[in-house]
Amino acid sequence: MMKDRAKKKITIHDVAREANVSISTVSHVLNGTAKISDATRQRVIEVVQRFNYVPNGYGLRGRDKNSKVVGVMVADIKNEFYARCVQSIMNVALQENYTTMICEMAFNYKKECMGVDALLDKGVDGIIFIGGSMDGNIIRKANKSVPVILCDRKIAGSSLPSVTTDNVSAMRNLISLLKEWGYTKIGLLSETLEMDNLKDRCLGFKAGMEENGLKQYKEFMLFHPDLKLDKATAANCFLREHLERHGTRKLPEVFVTTSDLIAAGAISALRKYGIRIPGDIGITGFDDISLAANLDPPLTTIAQNMEEMGLYCFRNILNLINGTAIGVPHSVIDAQIVIRKSVIDRRMPAWNKMKKSC
Repeated sequence: MMKDRAKKKITIHDVAREANVSISTVSHVLNGTAKISDATRQRVIEVVQRFNYVPNGYGLRGRDKNSKVVGVMVADIKNEFYARCVQSIMNVALQENYTTMICEMAFNYKKECMGVDALLDKGVDGIIFIGGSMDGNIIRKANKSVPVILCDRKIAGSSLPSVTTDNVSAMRNLISLLKEWGYTKIGLLSETLEMDNLKDRCLGFKAGMEENGLKQYKEFMLFHPDLKLDKATAANCFLREHLERHGTRKLPEVFVTTSDLIAAGAISALRKYGIRIPGDIGITGFDDISLAANLDPPLTTIAQNMEEMGLYCFRNILNLINGTAIGVPHSVIDAQIVIRKSVIDRRMPAWNKMKKSC
């Protein structure tokens, strides 16, 4: 074993595995930052000495000394929503002389575990989780070592600090607007409801439909797990397959989607079948990434304030790091409806003219 390990640099992962303890336990033993049993402490020390393990510059630090580094675990760095949240965090962190270390989870449990372990190994002062998988145990484990903040993510039954959009109110307001504009058959196109933010959007959708006396058509509620990553491409493929199976006549008057990228893929799929937007069907998005205003037609969407979400994430975690937080910080950011041209007020003369030209 020693011969094999000599070929590569020994890491805290190797020490933890050999001592049969967690990464955080090794870190606590090395830093003296928590009560560890004498037997466990001795076992870790023996492995450290046997492997001649030398902690990196961040991983070994005094109890009262901060590394001035914050870790960020992000669900999908290619998605502009997540990227702009991260950019905001980095900008605010720089103002406080902090740097950031970023790991992508890609909705993958193993990648999330490895990312968290790596950040703890580097001795970050706290970790911000933006989106991600359902499993909360990874986050709870990280929180035993450092403060954490959840962004665009909640864990049921947990009081962990969070920064979220008011997804329920945003969806309810959108349904009310669509009803006011004459839409009555409204569909929902979304990835499967694994994350709480998506559950809230669906809850807001259903509440808005009920409040406005609108029937919820099961055949217009479309969900698919592949829409988590590569959303535009996956949505395009999914909706084209749906249209091939069910035809173009059984469609709602408008599709509400849970992402601008899903909406973009849906628009492309509908056009392949000669379906005009908004003449034949309306469509809305969620996020208001830069693509939304540049689609044809420009996309009506719900705008999340990504810059403000990043700002609150860093401010809240900095307060937790410095011990200045009052209670458990939970920040809820309002979202705004941005009206463009992918839906139309069906009460207006322009709609009647468009309808006659079909």
